[in-house]
Amino acid sequence: MFGPNSIDFNSLFESSLVTELDISSVLDFGNAGISCTFTFAEMLESAS
Repeated sequence: MFGPNSIDFNSLFESSLVTELDISSVLDFGNAGISCTFTFAEMLESAS
């Protein structure tokens, strides 16, 4: 089912992710999501 020719994960990763998304922008997006989540949690705590 998963032969050596089924999916080349290295080429798939390089072609799809690295060329379209810069690693630093991905990290910035992750950090923004984390900070927004914590801010939202703090809003819920203060509202209750």
